[in-house]
Amino acid sequence: MFCIKLHKLMAVGACAMSIAGTAAVRNGRPVAASQVVAFAALSPTVRMLSSTDFWSRTGTTAAHDLDAGTIAELEKLANDATHPDLSLRATKLLCDHAGHSHSNPDLSDADNARAVTVAFEYLESHLADAEVARYAPARGFSHMTVSSMADDGDGVAWILIETAAGPNFRGGLNIRVDLKALKVTRVKQWGDVRPAPAK
Repeated sequence: MFCIKLHKLMAVGACAMSIAGTAAVRNGRPVAASQVVAFAALSPTVRMLSSTDFWSRTGTTAAHDLDAGTIAELEKLANDATHPDLSLRATKLLCDHAGHSHSNPDLSDADNARAVTVAFEYLESHLADAEVARYAPARGFSHMTVSSMADDGDGVAWILIETAAGPNFRGGLNIRVDLKALKVTRVKQWGDVRPAPAK
């Protein structure tokens, strides 16, 4: 897919022109010109969030040059329940901007980045899994830390995401990442279970 759920992203407010034919090839597959134009019509913030390599590039770092307008749009997208994938990505950037994202000094920069990428790509594709849904990370988190556990040995990192600032809800997820296999091997929800959204 050219970007994350393009038909959903267009509902955020972007308009698209329909052009016949094929304009590009992505991942070995032709991309319709209408998709290319639709993607270009999105706001710069949504284009950034919808990039297919978001987690391996923008999402892995905690340093971002965000102006007030971008922050306001991220806050809006983070609270948009109709786009959980965008909400998760926007929330991560807001967590970074607040200074609440922390790497593991015992790991290399590359391994810190790999851990974040693997963990969040997993979360994004498993938001409906029971353990993940109990915390519902796309509905917000305040802190993220790359950590480790003594009994794991080398080649393993843990990603902790949590809501630590709310007076009525405190909880999070511990996500174990095998840095050699580049896969998540365990997810554990802890603390409060996220209450159902108000209707």
